[in-house]
Amino acid sequence: MAHDVTGMSLRCGKDAGPKLLGAGLRATVRRWARCAAMLGLSTASVAQEVLIPPQVPVPDTYFGMHFHRATESTTVPRRGIGSWRLWDARVAWRYLDPFGRGLNFAPLDRLVSLARQREIDLVYTFGATPEWASARPTEKGPYGAGSAAEPARLDDWQDYVTRIGRRYKGVIKNYELWNEPNGGFFTGSVPALVEMSCAAASTLRQIDPAVVIISPSGIGHYPKPLQWLREYLDAGGGACVDVIGWHFYAPQGTPESVLGTIGVIRTIMREHGAGDKPLWSTEAGWRLALGNSNAPAIDPKWPKLDAEKSEAYIARALLVGWAAGLSRYYYYAWDHRDMGFVTESGQVTASASAFLTMREWMLGAVVHSCKPHGANWICHLQRGTTGIVIAWRETGDAAPWQPEPGFTSVTALDGSTSTLAARQAIMLGTRPVRLSP
Repeated sequence: MAHDVTGMSLRCGKDAGPKLLGAGLRATVRRWARCAAMLGLSTASVAQEVLIPPQVPVPDTYFGMHFHRATESTTVPRRGIGSWRLWDARVAWRYLDPFGRGLNFAPLDRLVSLARQREIDLVYTFGATPEWASARPTEKGPYGAGSAAEPARLDDWQDYVTRIGRRYKGVIKNYELWNEPNGGFFTGSVPALVEMSCAAASTLRQIDPAVVIISPSGIGHYPKPLQWLREYLDAGGGACVDVIGWHFYAPQGTPESVLGTIGVIRTIMREHGAGDKPLWSTEAGWRLALGNSNAPAIDPKWPKLDAEKSEAYIARALLVGWAAGLSRYYYYAWDHRDMGFVTESGQVTASASAFLTMREWMLGAVVHSCKPHGANWICHLQRGTTGIVIAWRETGDAAPWQPEPGFTSVTALDGSTSTLAARQAIMLGTRPVRLSP
């Protein structure tokens, strides 16, 4: 029987939540342990609830990305990106039909064509209501007046969904029903969003029964943002979707610090009969020290990661996310000027290499286990008959670590490989390394 870690977070008081945002896993677990003790739960039971990797090979579609200027100034890699979420790519409703004269498919056609050339699986996110269709056309919104409101007429919404679904039948296979409705991108009621979600899902399935429907992806940690998910599922939203989406940002925390949020969301899903649905991280990322002079800060309160942390966090987030049961992970975003992998001059950074290297290490492998051992994280993977270990320290300076026997080489994130002698200790830091036989 699953432990009610959601109830634990809400009953242990408001102090239990926000402090977890910037904590590493050990600090997170200690704080959860204090709550767990009040409810008769153990620290081990909380950690076990989260770190249960699916025992299947990691698919290419797990490695997701956003691109903002893919048909303009950005070069989309020919290999290494398995899936692409089409948000902030100027193909949402408001951009395709700004005046109510019919959808202009040309911008979306170009992105779809590029994705097909690269064999990248697509997610199209519905949203950003045009001013002409908005229930509150003068209301300020993140994409202009009226963009966060529900449409005044459900028929206009249905027409938009229908035309997208018909044009890209069999080409776009995944549809997300809104972006961050609890983060300022939707100002209507939860029941209104559920009505829109279920109407869109029904329409899309009639066009193509094979489509995958993703819930509106919320954002946030403890406890109020997760209450929004409860309200959405309470209103019947879970019955209309195949996947639950969430944005697992940890702007002041390590990649491991989102594990508590994942555990809470999993519990909410189980409580509402959605425990068997996949959970996707449809956005996540950090501010990076890119040196771009015209970079608009995603949030000036977010610290910028230096080069070492950038590489370490991006690589670790992929592996920890899969170990915690996320079925997809979409980094935001390849060419974002404050969070991306490309400098102002177009140079691809080592952060991109870290993403692509971890993909290479994980792709097609089964992650048997991934968990902390003292200050270190040790993950056991197997590809075919070959076992490998990926290890790192969550925080702090590099320290000597004695690997288990049977490994003869160590590969760093930059691709450099060194020989490992029997019973040889290595200096383990925050950047993951791969040990091979």
